[in-house]
Amino acid sequence: MRRNRELNSFEKKDLARRKYAERQLQKYIDWSIESKGYLRYKDLIKYSEKYGKTDIITVSGENP
Repeated sequence: MRRNRELNSFEKKDLARRKYAERQLQKYIDWSIESKGYLRYKDLIKYSEKYGKTDIITVSGENP
């Protein structure tokens, strides 16, 4: 982080990649529930690994 609290260019890119992965995962979750009515955990893990997001997965609306 720079002196004026602005992120460096590599930090901006890393943040953008993480947010993109989160958006794609959330889009898949929403689509699956809307179209099929359920979400298989196995598919969720496979889709999250596709975008390199392997940390704890939270589904919006279910966790307080």
